[in-house]
Amino acid sequence: MPPAAPKGASHHPAPYSPTAAKSPKPASDGTLTQRFEAAIAFLKRNKASRPRKLETLRNARSNSFKKKLPDQDIERVVNQLIAKKHVTVSGEQVNYNLPGK
Repeated sequence: MPPAAPKGASHHPAPYSPTAAKSPKPASDGTLTQRFEAAIAFLKRNKASRPRKLETLRNARSNSFKKKLPDQDIERVVNQLIAKKHVTVSGEQVNYNLPGK
């Protein structure tokens, strides 16, 4: 049995601490599918300021992962966007055909 609390001490649990809660894994540790979904969400949120060039799209994805992903992983995400026809490329220009809302 634990020792009794001093008189006047609260028996309530400690207040919620956001740092104590277990946070989900950051996107940089995620799978290709998670990174792809994060890219789609990013592009949907930023409709007015979507990258217009392929290199800018690559840089935007790299920056969203705080530049912790290797270039080959960024390239995989961009290639998946193109393969699924969510992004079309004409020269260096990029056009978007994102799924639903």
